Amino acid sequence: MNDANPMSIKKQRSILCIIPTLGHGGAQKVLVNLAHQLSQYNHENEKYGVSILTFRSNEDNFYTVNDCITLDSLNIISGNAVSFFTIFKAPLKLRRFIQHRNPDVILSFQDIANFPVLMATMGLNKQVIVSERQDTRFYSHAIVRKIIRFFLYPMAAKIVVQTTLVEKQLPRFLKPKVEIIPNQINASDTKTTNLSDKRRHTAIAVGRLEDQKNFDLLIKAATHLKANRHQWKIDIYGAGSLKNKLQSQIESSNLTDFVALKGSSHEIEKKLAEADLFLFPSKYEGFPNALGEAVACGLPSIGFNNVSGNTDLIHHNKNGLLLDETERDPIAFAKRIQHLIDNPEIREQFREYCPKILPRFTYENIFKKWISTLSRHETEN
Repeated sequence: MNDANPMSIKKQRSILCIIPTLGHGGAQKVLVNLAHQLSQYNHENEKYGVSILTFRSNEDNFYTVNDCITLDSLNIISGNAVSFFTIFKAPLKLRRFIQHRNPDVILSFQDIANFPVLMATMGLNKQVIVSERQDTRFYSHAIVRKIIRFFLYPMAAKIVVQTTLVEKQLPRFLKPKVEIIPNQINASDTKTTNLSDKRRHTAIAVGRLEDQKNFDLLIKAATHLKANRHQWKIDIYGAGSLKNKLQSQIESSNLTDFVALKGSSHEIEKKLAEADLFLFPSKYEGFPNALGEAVACGLPSIGFNNVSGNTDLIHHNKNGLLLDETERDPIAFAKRIQHLIDNPEIREQFREYCPKILPRFTYENIFKKWISTLSRHETEN
């Protein structure tokens, strides 16, 4: 006879995480990390069984998942680009998959997945949490997406955004459903040392070589800098479709001894820790992961105040400098860079302030927000 106490039996809830692809990107990294954390969660009488569903074949995934997580694909897109019109291909296949898998909770990342998930679950009495992972003002087909969001998002149990700036872009009637959960930032074990005996100081930028990241502005700004090029350099880490165009811009501006495209790096934290400044000219973000990593490494940073997440991570004149959007021009950006190049004591003050930014973004605090959102969600209805 089994005398086990029924109260000691843990209830496993199944969570289906849905995202278009597991290619290289911030949303993908966050979802995979969250899935791993949920699969290892073991508290009181609750644990989670986690699976991930993508729209693209998983053969070319950049991120890998542990064996304890089930990984499936609908195989409805090919290549690296995810078209907005994918939303019209997915609902029927999604509906059949969800009916077969029958998860307790569905967590969807990116609106290109959120829209078909909400369509696919109509009438199924499924509780769906959708997560916006970008500044909605800058999507392609932004007006169409805004209309779709207006009609579909009321069906979601919760809507997760990363910053208050993105929350403000949602219709007022959706606000009771909104949870603000930024990305976690892991404190770096390798802090910048800001050694005065460096042979050459480095300003670093990190991001995909695409229009969104606005590296052409940085290169233009470099032409206005008065820094001694034997003492300073600008390194840009990342890959993307604009590599050749940006390289030509560097060469035509006679900056090859000063600005370098370094490609992607699997040691980006080490590169950040070796640098002196972080330059972030990005036009828009969902949550700026590269900036968060720079702050974790103690890097003074320069960015723009209208970019989602920047004001959360850069406290103006405390750990970096924020430019107003009206100052988005090469001369203004160069002026801020020059100011920090010329004032090493200010860089040191900014570096020392960086750890004060991090507590809000620790693993414990961010994961607690996710668990709280999932728990409230599961007890509703």
